[in-house]
Amino acid sequence: MIAPGHDAEQWDGNEFIKPCKCEITAMDGKLPVKAVFEVNVCFEGIGTAFLNTPHYSSPQEILIPCDANERIREDKAFALPLTVMVWNPDTRTLEPDTAAIKALSMEVTLMQTSTMKPGSDAFKKLQTMVEEAKIALCETANTVEIDPKLSPEIFGLRATGKTAKADIELMLTFKCELPQIADLTLKAKTSNSMDYKAMIRWLIEYPAGSYASQFIALGDVNTYYKALDHLDGVYQYDKTPNLAKGFRHRSNENYYEHGKGDITRDTFIALHVLPTGIGDLEGIILLYHELTHTLEDILLDERDGTPATGCERNAELLKELARALHNLCDAEKDGADTIGHIRKAIECLSVGVNHQEV
Repeated sequence: MIAPGHDAEQWDGNEFIKPCKCEITAMDGKLPVKAVFEVNVCFEGIGTAFLNTPHYSSPQEILIPCDANERIREDKAFALPLTVMVWNPDTRTLEPDTAAIKALSMEVTLMQTSTMKPGSDAFKKLQTMVEEAKIALCETANTVEIDPKLSPEIFGLRATGKTAKADIELMLTFKCELPQIADLTLKAKTSNSMDYKAMIRWLIEYPAGSYASQFIALGDVNTYYKALDHLDGVYQYDKTPNLAKGFRHRSNENYYEHGKGDITRDTFIALHVLPTGIGDLEGIILLYHELTHTLEDILLDERDGTPATGCERNAELLKELARALHNLCDAEKDGADTIGHIRKAIECLSVGVNHQEV
């Protein structure tokens, strides 16, 4: 009688071919004779094919680019090598099934957490965002170190639809057309290189330690973080989610869409030109302006005003103060254009405080 060891009973996902201990027992007359030996147990299944990595995981966090810029999505597509190993009864070997690998399908679901439960409004919003992002397995030129024995296909994980915010936790379930092959599930997160929180932190904290910062402050960083967290996203003006739903823009200018009064409307900021990153003062200031309107909505319950009733007073003042403060800070550094920075700061203060250009 041959009895396999307990380690041969179930695949742990580490290796497709696993050495397992077995025991053989034979009777020598009335006395049992036992011998222990090893056999290689082959497990069929879907797995990742990263070099020196368990086949149920990735050596690094799986980040799926969901940027508004298509080129960034392609450049940052997560290179995911996948294989399907199947037993070949003719050769009595475990082999990669090339056709099954190419035919793999993927389901993307929002991960449930203690603070993100199905049925909640927050969960539903993120679920819709993930669905509209249309995360898919695409062709990619990106490479990664693989186990060549597994002959994997390297897929590029990325969004193919609308943009989505960063750090949405996801479960990716890979399915094979062969009925005997179990699903593979991996954890992942969305990514978006437009780190608006980092940009806002830079805008507010850049002047720290300067003489001018003793007299002008641009607000609390965490308060503006709350405004960003309140939004479904920041979008290019002509790519807002409400346009796809048949709604018109709220304004011909940059604007904050509060979504109040109609549950089908998203909550977002629309900008004609998105900020490019830290250092893009004018781009970030426009975002800062609309985030100020967001805070007026969520903290003061003020929205839908008109310039005639003063709805722009806070946002315009802070926008010009930000310009002035950054220019004064740069002037203190005694660079090549100190006079130019001072002149610009005076102009901004005049516009922001007196509503007059000088």
